[in-house]
Amino acid sequence: RNAAVSAEVQGRLQELYVQEGSRVEKGQVLARLANEDLRAQLARAESGVGVRHAAIEEARAERNDAENELRRQKALSERGLGTESALDAAQARRDVNAARISTATEQLSAANHKLRQVNATLAQTHHDAYHDGLTKLPNRYLLKDRIRQLVERSKRDQEFRFGVLFIDLDD
Repeated sequence: RNAAVSAEVQGRLQELYVQEGSRVEKGQVLARLANEDLRAQLARAESGVGVRHAAIEEARAERNDAENELRRQKALSERGLGTESALDAAQARRDVNAARISTATEQLSAANHKLRQVNATLAQTHHDAYHDGLTKLPNRYLLKDRIRQLVERSKRDQEFRFGVLFIDLDD
């Protein structure tokens, strides 16, 4: 029988383990996708969150400075020493920085959403690599990975012991 094969996630093909027309077994890994693109997306998303945090802090500092200047201009104006244009400029500067904070906060929210999406995609990709696509049950690669972890732990800790009971229910 022939079958069409496609990946559930997009990515660049890193390794192909079969050739066209090859006979394959159920559960056999056919190819491996590179995850550098997804890791780069994660790095960009994390950086975006950091940039938005910095923009908020900068806008807050500017707003605080503008509020101080507005207070000074109001005090001068009340004593008849300030000009209306200086007072208007101070109010405008404060309002502009309040708007910058609002915009940067919205951008931070969007950046956090993007970061959550990329993390969810990365987690799903990792889950899919170790679980059967049809049954969603753990596959042999997860078993091999867990056994490898146990072997590594037993090398570090001589008193750590483990056992594996493997029952193959297939043909």
